[in-house]
Amino acid sequence: MLSDFEKAVGRTAAEEYNTFHLNSENDEPLSGRIKQYWQDINLHFPGVAVAWSAVFVSWCIKQAGATSDEFKFSPQHSVFVHWAIGNMQANRGLFRAHSISEIAPSIGDIIHNNRDGNTHDFAFAATHNDYPSHSAIVVETGHDHDGLFAVTIGGNESDSVRRKRVALDEDGLIVQRTNSPFICASRTSNDGVRHELASVKGSGTEGRGLDAREFRPRNCPRDRWEALSCSHRVRHRVQGNGLYLDFTNDDDTPSGAVAAADRRRER
Repeated sequence: MLSDFEKAVGRTAAEEYNTFHLNSENDEPLSGRIKQYWQDINLHFPGVAVAWSAVFVSWCIKQAGATSDEFKFSPQHSVFVHWAIGNMQANRGLFRAHSISEIAPSIGDIIHNNRDGNTHDFAFAATHNDYPSHSAIVVETGHDHDGLFAVTIGGNESDSVRRKRVALDEDGLIVQRTNSPFICASRTSNDGVRHELASVKGSGTEGRGLDAREFRPRNCPRDRWEALSCSHRVRHRVQGNGLYLDFTNDDDTPSGAVAAADRRRER
């Protein structure tokens, strides 16, 4: 089951495609929209001649509700991909990048690939943050006579907002290609909740060390969640298939605040 955030990411990209895919970056209304992409993520607009595909992805993620603490908004794909790989390796943060052999693309994911004739792999991206590349947002998955596929929407593709088909294998994983090979796929830390559940199951019913800010329930406003997680100690416990966070005061007396962590579906 998709999270509200994942749905919002896919919906935002789809709305941009539906509105602008027949327009060129050099013409209104798309040229004005591209300027807005840059300015809305607090970047100077250098003109449409400068590549804006990473700005498009960053803008869609921000429009879906992510903050600058949750996503590395950047005019370079390699910057936020390197950051997301670091998140995965440290088991932290909202966005985490994985090798294409590890996760099946889902709506709201970001697929990252080479360009300009490069053939960089996941290991290269993990240690470099400045190289030509491209990313696009998954808005659909499905099956046709050619097999499984994902549909992505990206900016600055043929000078507009375009859709592309990405072939998937029988396990739903991205099929690697020779030209502009894929590097990784990034997704939200709801997946991180799944990893945390796996790590605490069987290791006792209580523990410490989780960053509660990563586990905000969907029905809890962000400002209240930040206030709770920053002003209280947190103890986590596993009950059935759920991860629960109990907030305590500094002297470990119960604060009365208990929250069920937002869980992502198992894949």
